[in-house]
Amino acid sequence: MTGSRDGKTEARLQGEFSAEAQELVEALSRTLLDADAAIKQGRAPLAETVNEAFRAIHTLKGLSSLFGRQDLSELSHVMEEALDGVRLGRIEFEVSVLDRFFETVDLLVRASGGEPPSRQELQEGLMRLKALMVPSQPAHVMTDALEQLSLGPELLSSLTEYEEHRLRSSLERGSRLYLVHGSFDLSSIDEELEQLRDKLKAFGEVITCLPSDEPAGEDRIGLDLMLATEAPRGEVMELVAGLGKKAEELGRPGTLTPIPQDEASGPSNGILGRSHGGFGPPEPPVDAGPLVGSIAPGDKTPVPSGRAAGLVARETAREGTTVLGQTVRVDIGRLDRLMNTVGELALVRNELRDLGRALSAGEAGPDLARLMSRQMRAFSRRLDELQRGILEVRMVPLSQVFDRLARVVRRLSRESDKQVGLYVSGGDTEIDKLIVEELSDPLMHILRNCIDHGVEDPITRTALGKPPEGMVALRAFPRGNHVVLEVEDDGAGIDPDLLLHQAIRRGFVTPEQGSEMGRRELLNLIFLPGFTTKEEAGPLSGRGVGMDVVKTNLSRLSGLIDIFSKPGQGTRFTLTLPITLAIIRALLVRVSDQIYAIPLSTVLEIFPIRPGQVTKLEGREVVSLRGVTLPLMRLEPVFGLASRAIPAMESEGREYVVVVGMAQHRVGIVVNLLVGQQDIVIKSLGKSLSGVPGIAGATELGGRRTVLVLDVAPLVEEVTAG
Repeated sequence: MTGSRDGKTEARLQGEFSAEAQELVEALSRTLLDADAAIKQGRAPLAETVNEAFRAIHTLKGLSSLFGRQDLSELSHVMEEALDGVRLGRIEFEVSVLDRFFETVDLLVRASGGEPPSRQELQEGLMRLKALMVPSQPAHVMTDALEQLSLGPELLSSLTEYEEHRLRSSLERGSRLYLVHGSFDLSSIDEELEQLRDKLKAFGEVITCLPSDEPAGEDRIGLDLMLATEAPRGEVMELVAGLGKKAEELGRPGTLTPIPQDEASGPSNGILGRSHGGFGPPEPPVDAGPLVGSIAPGDKTPVPSGRAAGLVARETAREGTTVLGQTVRVDIGRLDRLMNTVGELALVRNELRDLGRALSAGEAGPDLARLMSRQMRAFSRRLDELQRGILEVRMVPLSQVFDRLARVVRRLSRESDKQVGLYVSGGDTEIDKLIVEELSDPLMHILRNCIDHGVEDPITRTALGKPPEGMVALRAFPRGNHVVLEVEDDGAGIDPDLLLHQAIRRGFVTPEQGSEMGRRELLNLIFLPGFTTKEEAGPLSGRGVGMDVVKTNLSRLSGLIDIFSKPGQGTRFTLTLPITLAIIRALLVRVSDQIYAIPLSTVLEIFPIRPGQVTKLEGREVVSLRGVTLPLMRLEPVFGLASRAIPAMESEGREYVVVVGMAQHRVGIVVNLLVGQQDIVIKSLGKSLSGVPGIAGATELGGRRTVLVLDVAPLVEEVTAG
């Protein structure tokens, strides 16, 4: 028993380590993406960006050592040294350096997840990282730039090597340096100091914090913050005075120059209120038009690529829940709400128990019936609250996937020698954690297709009058009980005639079938297994596997995909997914004398038909829906049901078509009656019946009635493959 318990404890600890390690790696990746965006815009990354990356890898190194993960610890240690070299100015932060860092991130992702790299891959990655290093340099001798300042030897000796480097970099930029004097209460020094730092960061970079020589009083401590800024002295004075502090400028040369308290503020140069960390020149003024989140939900207008300069725009995930592997981290506030709801349910249960005892004792009457009805309504409300609360806990922001995909786009664009900017919006849109985990692969394949097949190379784009940089937009937004994701590029688009030519040449369709296919059916050819428009497979695509994976994964998630493309202008893929697969809303229908449940996430629309509206095409029943031929399916022959007439007063001589969809396909299921809608929980039928095609499981309705839940994917597949 002890060994079993120890094994469970070890598995739990390893799971917690893996979740924490992956979270740190994702944080590292986000900071590197920010640095990459800055470099592509022609400016140096902010010092705070580099510091965030350094802190993430330093924490990962310590965590890996604690859990005995030598591979992660060794890789993290060398990465930490390389980032420290960047912080100290020994390694120039350029694109080639970022390439090595992102290669290391990929290794860290694998090492912290379930597919650790081989020892050879690890050693090769370490060698490439170490190649960035330069021999460690001795402490820098004071240069003329520092000697111009009236810094005493005590102050200079208290600076770390990194702080000295930041000070020198600020002087080389032409920044002014100030010492901001503050007095802090010992009981709240952490909070007060952090607030002061945040205020000063709006002007520039806080290089260091040192003990002050000025008296602070009993139970207080004096500290000096060294601020480097290019803001006018008047603006600095206004800020410091507003905070109730004093400031002195470090003169060049001379002594500390107090800022006159009556100096009028000079004209603003636009730096006030705008943060720049000082790892390079201050950010240029932002031109008109948003960058981050530049594509509004539902907006179909491409962002001008010339202004993007390769920016990978990112939206920060909402606080509350983050996802990593098989773990969900939940805000304690959400758990508190769940606990309150459970407590209220317990009260309702007690009331119902007392009412049940009264009924057992033979008590009855209208008052008891009213009390019972009231408590049942309260029970339903609390149960709905509990259900919503549990679904909230399962919800995670899509930014978890988007951050990973930003790395993929950067790598693919460099491998294909194309300039591609990724624009992201709607990263805070939430969806079920299980769906998020399954989204990475289909989205990655779609992005791969956009870059390889869609976006042209810079020379071709320039000849066509397009900006040399291509644009790929990734949007997400809620729509009812679904989440819509759009992936759009401004590339060459899809030529339906080329698709048809390749499909006929490779034997996927006959010329006769092709002549009857509409534009939508032609575009859907790309989802056929093995279909590709490339004559030879390349490093990114050409094997006819990617879009088949997209179709398969989306079908498993009860999702839909639509394609819109215009040759020469670009392509848009629209994915529609249910918010959750845990507790689902179902449509109850009657076929013959059986009731079935159809997940509403797969239902597109419902309309009545009469026998005269149904025609046959190649031996299969079809109906015309807004000019499009919709194939029909009847469940009686599929499940071996006896056809039984529905009473005229119930059917009114009509049947109903429930239009369902999976991936790119649409099919109409013919039913006799629409019973209604209901929230259901799908239960397994057990091993012996789990493989029945077209049945996803069973659910229990009121009155202990059990009905089967249709698995739409194989039903649609049977119709479309026939």
